[in-house]
Amino acid sequence: MSEDNHYSLEAINARDRAKKHEDFADLQDEMAGRITGKNARFLSAKERSRRAGQNADHKENFSKLQIMLADAAYRAAYTQTMSDLSGAESAVYDALIDAADQVNQAQSDLDDTVAGAQTLPDGTKVFRNDDGSVYTADGRKLDDDVAATIDWKDGAPSWEDVQTKQRALEDAKQRHTKLAGYDAELARIRKHMEDEANPPTQEEIDAYKKRIGEIETEVSKTQDIETGLKTSKPEDAIVHDLALGPSPT
Repeated sequence: MSEDNHYSLEAINARDRAKKHEDFADLQDEMAGRITGKNARFLSAKERSRRAGQNADHKENFSKLQIMLADAAYRAAYTQTMSDLSGAESAVYDALIDAADQVNQAQSDLDDTVAGAQTLPDGTKVFRNDDGSVYTADGRKLDDDVAATIDWKDGAPSWEDVQTKQRALEDAKQRHTKLAGYDAELARIRKHMEDEANPPTQEEIDAYKKRIGEIETEVSKTQDIETGLKTSKPEDAIVHDLALGPSPT
C-alpha cells in the first residue's frame, strides 16, 4: 500500500472501524475476566476481579451433567438411553405385578391343597405317595406302622399333589425375585444417569443402553412364562401391593 493510500479517507475509516472492533472485544474479555495476555485498558483491577468472580459463580451454576449435555452426540445418546430406561422400568413394574399375583395364587393353591389333606389326631397334615409311603407337608416321612393306622378319606390330596403346588410356589417366587433384581438394577442405572455431579461417561451410557435392552428381553421371556402358567387374576388386585404369601411349612 502506498503512503498516499495509507492516509486516504477510506484507509483512515477502515483503521478506525478495526480499532473500535478490537476495543470492544478487549472490553468484553476484561468484563468476563478472561486472560488474553493483553494489558487491561478499560476496567480497574477491582472491577476486573469483581466481574471475574461473577463469571465464576455463573459457571458454577451449571452442573457437570449440564455441561456434558452441551455436546450434541452425548445429548443424543443420553436422551435415547433415558427413554429406553423408562420403557424398561415400566415393563419390569408390570411384570412384577403379574409375578406377585402368581406368587399369591400359587400360595393360595398350596394352602387349599394342605387344607384338604388327611389330618392326624395331633393336627398334622399328611399325604400318601403312589408307593404307599406317607409324608407330612414339610417332607418328613412317617413310620410305616404309623402310616398303616391312617383311615384315608376319599379325595384327600396325594403327596404328588402337594409337591406340585410347592414347586409352583417356589417357581413363582424365583421369578418375582429375579424381576425385583432387574428393578433394583434399573434403579441404580437411573441414579447414575441423573447424577448431576458425576454423570456417566459416553462409554458408560453405551453400556447402560445395552444392559437395558438385555433386561427388557429377559422380562419379555419371563412374561411369556407367566402368561402360560397364569390361571386366574383377582378382579380387585391392588397394583402396588407386592407382598408375598408365607412359605409352605
